[in-house]
Amino acid sequence: MGIPLLDATDRQIVHILTIEPRASFRTVADVAGISDQTAARRYRRMAESAGLRVLGVPDGSRLGWTDWFLRLQTTPGGADSIAEALARRSDTRWVHLASGGTEVICTLQARTEEQRDALFLRGLPGSRRVVQITAHSILHDFTPGPWREATRALSPAQLALLAPGGRPPGIPPSLGGNLPLQTPPTSR
Repeated sequence: MGIPLLDATDRQIVHILTIEPRASFRTVADVAGISDQTAARRYRRMAESAGLRVLGVPDGSRLGWTDWFLRLQTTPGGADSIAEALARRSDTRWVHLASGGTEVICTLQARTEEQRDALFLRGLPGSRRVVQITAHSILHDFTPGPWREATRALSPAQLALLAPGGRPPGIPPSLGGNLPLQTPPTSR
């Protein structure tokens, strides 16, 4: 199966969902200039073929959490089980195997110093298969180029529809969801 390519409409749907993750298909359709059935069909297609998911993930940096980049060297044959155990942890962001199956690279998000210490000082060194640990605190994440494109698909007029106070055309004020109501100016 080939890699699914996203056309301009697909990119607009993704951009809308990055701004308003709880947008209805009607809102997505009105902003993108398509029917709500088309918005729903395209969303389902991207979910099935490209793995598109809308998730609510807290921004740990705003909560004082620290991201850690870990490199674990293991005995031969030990990386798989350690990687699987790390992947099951709620504080693990991602895990990769490298170096012929003897190295695990991952990022973790420590919510407290106690959580960090429990993993680094008692958890990982306690595994007989871990030979060496290298840990680095991540100071700043830079967004890779392809991800920036996901937030450049909408025109300024479309972005205005998603801004507080904006309302996609065709949605009466009573159905505007969490958008504030606007009253027309009165003439005197």
